[in-house]
Amino acid sequence: MTKTTKPGETMRVLGIYTSPRKDGNSDILMKELLRGASETGADTAELFARKLKLGPCLGCDRCIELGHCFQKDDYHQVVEELDKADAIALATPVHFYTVSTQAMILIGRVQSQWNQKYVNQKPEYKDRARRPGALIAVGATKGKTLFDGLRMTAKYYFDAINVDLDHELLIRSVDHKGAIKDHPDLLKQAYGMGVLLAGGKQNQD
Repeated sequence: MTKTTKPGETMRVLGIYTSPRKDGNSDILMKELLRGASETGADTAELFARKLKLGPCLGCDRCIELGHCFQKDDYHQVVEELDKADAIALATPVHFYTVSTQAMILIGRVQSQWNQKYVNQKPEYKDRARRPGALIAVGATKGKTLFDGLRMTAKYYFDAINVDLDHELLIRSVDHKGAIKDHPDLLKQAYGMGVLLAGGKQNQD
């Protein structure tokens, strides 16, 4: 089952920024994605992992009993935004052939939702309609397998929250802060992904 927006409803697209570097290349691309979604008529929301106070998952499984993570930090903000979103995009730099540390901490905390879906079998998690998702990743090197591990991590993170990895923008050989601005074609691709996430049709010109 895939989520559809009813007539008169406005789609909400959530962008999750996980770079530790403000206004870095993945940030810039995410801004373009959300601009594309907004200009297609969607409401947009932003989450910056670097601004959140998040502890790592402790593997205690107390969330099975409690129904949520026991840690008193900012993860409740993440859960609220994930629940409200009709489409979700994740942006990360490539760090040691995987997502950033900030992304990994945020992703690890999805264990609380995973347990509600697969262990507690709660209908609001288990039976929720699938939502479209997008991944943006920017790496400095040219390695053939640069995105292999990262893509699997993103895919299974999305699966835990009933999101499909429908769109990807995976970029090699871009490193220095702001260097992505020298690649207008990639900025256009990010914008186009936002259009698609918002339910529009991408301009092929």
